[in-house]
Amino acid sequence: MEQEISTPPSMPLPSAKSKPDRGPRRGAMPLPGEPKSQGRKTSDDRKAPVEPPVEDEEIKVPQMKKKVGVPVFPVSNGVKEPAQHSPAQQSPRQGRSLPPPPAVTPERREPEKPHAAKSTTPQKAELTESDLLRQKWYHGNIKRIDAEIKLKQLSIDGMYLIRKSSQGSDQPYTLQIFFHGKCYNLPIRRRSDNLLAVGKEEKEGEKAFSSLLDLVNMFKQNILVLSGGAETKLVKSLPKS
Repeated sequence: MEQEISTPPSMPLPSAKSKPDRGPRRGAMPLPGEPKSQGRKTSDDRKAPVEPPVEDEEIKVPQMKKKVGVPVFPVSNGVKEPAQHSPAQQSPRQGRSLPPPPAVTPERREPEKPHAAKSTTPQKAELTESDLLRQKWYHGNIKRIDAEIKLKQLSIDGMYLIRKSSQGSDQPYTLQIFFHGKCYNLPIRRRSDNLLAVGKEEKEGEKAFSSLLDLVNMFKQNILVLSGGAETKLVKSLPKS
């Protein structure tokens, strides 16, 4: 025979309405906008002190002044002695030895070459015969007596001319000059160095010239010594007729 199995009746679940309303819980935080409850204070409210509201204040941070270190020297017998630093305080650079400087090798100088002796040959080419004839003071092949007559006719101290000489290549020219009623004939010789000088014989410290033009310009500015101790300059050339 089949037996019937009986199940126990289910217990009804309590509904939310069945819970009694006990009011607001103690210590619960009110929602925003709700007034604070005027209920009794809890134990937590009694313990926590109520602090007054703190207004915003400027927080001043004290500024630290930098102290400039002043070395302190110990005094012994009235004399200050510098403080000795311990090896640990010394800089590591002071303990290191610097490498020796590189050796400097002296520069080799080549021996100076002796200067070549200056040439005594004239730097300017001597004027040709045609160039000389263009000069007012050069009268070429005029004879000595004819030149003396012309100089005495004008009778101007320092009047002069240069003419060709008949003495050969060693004395190619003659300087003829009038001074104090007298005509002087000064030979112009060619030296061994091919320079020109006044006088028959070479003298120590005499002036030499590379051309007749240099000779004339020189004695226009400087005194020319004549025979007998007379002195004059080349004042004016004899005009050509």
